[in-house]
Amino acid sequence: MVLAALAPASPALAKKRLRILSSDFVPAAQPSVRKIRVGVILRARTIRLACQGRCTFDDAAGKLYYLVPGKRYIVRALNRDLKLGGLIIGPRTTIRTKAMTDCALLDGRCYRGEIVLRHDDDRAVTAVDVLDVEDYLMGVLPYEMDPSWPLEALKAQAVVARTYAYTQLDKYEDEGYDLTADTRSQMFGSLAQVPARVRKAVNETAGQVLGYRGQILDAYYHSCSGGHTADESEIWGGAEPPPPLRGVRDPYSRGCPQYDWTAYVPLAQVLAALEPGSLIAGPLKSFHIGHEYWDGYVKNFVADIDGDPISIAASAFRRRIGAALLKSDRIYRVRVRNDEVEFKGHGLGHGVGLSQWGARKQAELGRSYERILKYYFPGSYLAVVVQ
Repeated sequence: MVLAALAPASPALAKKRLRILSSDFVPAAQPSVRKIRVGVILRARTIRLACQGRCTFDDAAGKLYYLVPGKRYIVRALNRDLKLGGLIIGPRTTIRTKAMTDCALLDGRCYRGEIVLRHDDDRAVTAVDVLDVEDYLMGVLPYEMDPSWPLEALKAQAVVARTYAYTQLDKYEDEGYDLTADTRSQMFGSLAQVPARVRKAVNETAGQVLGYRGQILDAYYHSCSGGHTADESEIWGGAEPPPPLRGVRDPYSRGCPQYDWTAYVPLAQVLAALEPGSLIAGPLKSFHIGHEYWDGYVKNFVADIDGDPISIAASAFRRRIGAALLKSDRIYRVRVRNDEVEFKGHGLGHGVGLSQWGARKQAELGRSYERILKYYFPGSYLAVVVQ
């Protein structure tokens, strides 16, 4: 069955279609092979460059050069051009690796395919890796999930990461790439040595994404739900989400390393997070949870500053304090203690979509990746993007 996309998540998908899969699906058509642009180094003063194997690059006149294997080069930005080693090559160049065993090393990390180096403003250099989505996933999975985890968990992660990548196409179009290589998008690292289990997980789910009502689902994942996943709208606002993005009870995430956590935040840091840039007058008399959502995630906090209450959304407060301290919005206790505020909570991450630790537990219980995905995204289905 082929469904035309009703409201694609990205303009790049406007002409794409989804083919629904079943658990015993045998492809009747090859999924679309899409190139993706990953900003791997952004606005650096210099980039250290080397080649393992055969790598070429061109200059502004189109002349082709080979990098000497093992030799180290420095790429830097001049007024309007790039300088590679001792050669002026124009405002941009493309480094190409010739085979899957070849590797372009940028600041010590291995990249393959086509790596575009370009001159940015303020004498900076940006590097963009252009490669197939499937190759991209080989560099995502080892950095987003432990490769030693059960294969079915890795396959579930591969599908969600692929789905997320498709929905983010052209997000940073003005900057010349689709995704970043850090937590603003998904972690993406070296392709020097892809673990065998990662390669197997990507290959055995090749092209598969999550669909809902004829379009690619805005799928997300996090480390540990702390017992219940969150509604998308609770974390990022907006209208009531579709069924696949509503919270589900998640006993499988119990026992994850961050299921229970405690954080202590200095009063000065709490006050600074309430109204950034404003001068808070008066002492903090109390700080407590204002309202909670039905699934245990905090909607807002309320601070009493000398009788003047200030309310702040939990998601904004956590962002200002930092996710390293406040590990989730699933907070069940807040208490002012002398010169600090104590927070107790469950889970790690924003809580929307797939819980990675929950997926691991379900895989250990013998559940397939299809079943894991249906649990965390109820009402969704597996599909491939076809031309």
